Amino acid sequence: MSENGYTFSPATSEFFAQRADEAMEQLWADGIWNEQKLRDLENAHYRTPYEKHIT
Repeated sequence: MSENGYTFSPATSEFFAQRADEAMEQLWADGIWNEQKLRDLENAHYRTPYEKHIT
């Protein structure tokens, strides 16, 4: 059992990995995903900036 309490068979994992790969290939073919997007993600910071509160 994994940390979250769910287990997946290798066939299930492979199925979803294949689906994700196919979806990414389609995004690439449609021009939505490209080398520039990959470069942009290299230095992207998507975490919420939190202010430090001094008490």
